[in-house]
Amino acid sequence: MQTRLPEVTDQSFFWLLPLQVAFLTCGILLWGWILLAPARRLPWRMPDLLPAWPCSLYDLAVLVFVSAVFILSFAQAGHWLADYLDADEAVEALFVGSGFHLGALCGWLSFRTLRQPPRGAAPTGVGPSLTAAAAAFLLILPLLGFVGLLWQWLLRLTGRPLVPQALVQMLGEIDRPEILLGLGVLAVILAPIAEELIFRAGLYRFLQSRMTSREAALVSSFLFALMHGNWFSFVPLWLLGIALCLLYQKTGTLKAPIFLHMIFNLNSLVFLLFGPDLTMAPA
Repeated sequence: MQTRLPEVTDQSFFWLLPLQVAFLTCGILLWGWILLAPARRLPWRMPDLLPAWPCSLYDLAVLVFVSAVFILSFAQAGHWLADYLDADEAVEALFVGSGFHLGALCGWLSFRTLRQPPRGAAPTGVGPSLTAAAAAFLLILPLLGFVGLLWQWLLRLTGRPLVPQALVQMLGEIDRPEILLGLGVLAVILAPIAEELIFRAGLYRFLQSRMTSREAALVSSFLFALMHGNWFSFVPLWLLGIALCLLYQKTGTLKAPIFLHMIFNLNSLVFLLFGPDLTMAPA
């Protein structure tokens, strides 16, 4: 996809650019405050609030099987519905993507009726979880920007094409507001919930029972980035996955990484729709 540069008269660019600069500035200042503060303020030195979950290989196999059944069934249903309606590529992507993530959500809910994982050390409300997610977003954004630019440079150096995800290319061509709204709900609400349930509440906690938390975060986040199927955003999404695992580990509640995932996808989606093609795809 060619880079879409905004016109000088494009007012959306002039409010998006200061917003992104403000986010980056706040993130850099927050890093400075953390690094100059006592060690107890460092995120990775905070106490772990996520209890151990002795998840067996059988438990993981049940989760994978149940989720796969729901995902394949719902995604295929979305494909059939698009064929029945003779829908275009954008509508088919919306139906299949919604089916995929609804299937993952149903798979987790079905698994949870069989195997109830232990909750965090204490119940955490929406407010503290959202605050932690917002702070984590400001901290991770400068790192993602730097790593993303470095990764793109390495891809160019090795001669690999800088091709964003197919959905990203499609977003620039859709002119139907109802389809954009549906894809927005999918990217900002449904996908973060489903993917956090599978990769953080499921895979990360399973791996955590068999290796250190750091190793579990690296492996589960690698698979999280690999699932998106795109080299262009692979390393930044790997880093995002690690941050989501760390936030889950330190807050003890899945609400915090879900909110962080939502905020990240919302920021990326808004920039993709209204700004220049300079940011990565929603996760």
